[in-house]
Amino acid sequence: MLVCGTTTGSEATINIRAFYSKEAEIIGAYLGSKSQLVSLHKFMKLKKIKPLIDSVFELKDARLAHERMEQSNQFGKIILKIYSS
Repeated sequence: MLVCGTTTGSEATINIRAFYSKEAEIIGAYLGSKSQLVSLHKFMKLKKIKPLIDSVFELKDARLAHERMEQSNQFGKIILKIYSS
């Protein structure tokens, strides 16, 4: 499990039994403070820097997105759209 986006808090709840049964690992990487993230966002907006998006898939098509990634032909990010109802 790779986790990012802890700028809004440092606590999480997980099902530890499911975690152990899959022999999963948690890998963390500190990427900066919330104020640094805000500064980066302002800089990107000011300089009109946008991420390069290769393709967008609906969550139900995650398998197709993963196949696209495995082909290594993408140029930019592969996005999964998640809709909340």
